Amino acid sequence: MGLGAFVPCRCWEEGRCKPAPEGFEIFRDPETGALDAVNDRDPRLDREALVDWRYSSCEHDEGEYASERILNWGGVTAFRDELERLADRFPVLLAEIPRVNGGTTSPDAARASLLELEAFERSELGTFVRLLAVSNGELIAERIDSHGGVFVLGGRSGYDIGLDARALFIRSRATQEVVFRSKRLTQTPFGEETKFTDVESGRSVQIASEMLGGHFQYPPPQELEVVTGRHLPSDFDFITGALRRIFTVSVELRSPVIWC
Repeated sequence: MGLGAFVPCRCWEEGRCKPAPEGFEIFRDPETGALDAVNDRDPRLDREALVDWRYSSCEHDEGEYASERILNWGGVTAFRDELERLADRFPVLLAEIPRVNGGTTSPDAARASLLELEAFERSELGTFVRLLAVSNGELIAERIDSHGGVFVLGGRSGYDIGLDARALFIRSRATQEVVFRSKRLTQTPFGEETKFTDVESGRSVQIASEMLGGHFQYPPPQELEVVTGRHLPSDFDFITGALRRIFTVSVELRSPVIWC
């Protein structure tokens, strides 16, 4: 799951669409960007023909002039966290980038957002805390402040796993006690459980959990380390690039961004 966006074309507004099926009064839904009909409840009207028309009324597939996959929600939240550290400099981006799927951004707000993206690329950003695989440097997790650093919610195990300012922690959901903390650790599978061991002290804890990093590489990395540093604007190139492209189309076309 993640955030996407598109800019609807203006073919209907500019009279370039094929004629709509007879009997339908067409309008542009401001919330979804889709072409829809006002009087579509008459049983004599061909609703199926309307649906077909909406998908092929002009040269743009489903009426979308441009679309972008912005990023998964973890990445969007991390970007918002960075903006919020300098909130007085990025009020438009913080107001326009949604926290949930849905909503719109006007062409004027898109223009202001482009200016703030330019300012972001010249900014000195905050620090990061990352969990990496020692063997190949693969990024396993990064601290998201607004999530309290937690990146594994302990359902069956009863323990949350996260990153604080300098280390990985494992915390009991029942007591909120941190039962394990480490900057460099190994993980060893034992059936449906995993044993986490601090490399420096040898202290370990075993909980009902999958090995970390299994979604990124197989087999999962055996040794992990926590590293800290300072974010660079280029760390966010994927999301800023997608935002810049969709905002630019919105400004040029004078059509809103529809978040989805």
